[in-house]
Amino acid sequence: MLEPDETGEMILTALHPGKTVEEAKTNTGWNLKIAAQVRVTELVTEKELQILRDELDPTGIYLKSAA
Repeated sequence: MLEPDETGEMILTALHPGKTVEEAKTNTGWNLKIAAQVRVTELVTEKELQILRDELDPTGIYLKSAA
């Protein structure tokens, strides 16, 4: 998760479970700033995945790798 600092620059503040700061840096197109404390996001529930897949993205445009 990226959040703006006081100047508006985006800072990494959270990662999905199993992901690393290094992965985030590698996949970002700029010199990514890292918060002093990076938290881990919660896993999505099966119900949330169902809503995402069936209602919000039924054709798999955004969630093609999550199906």
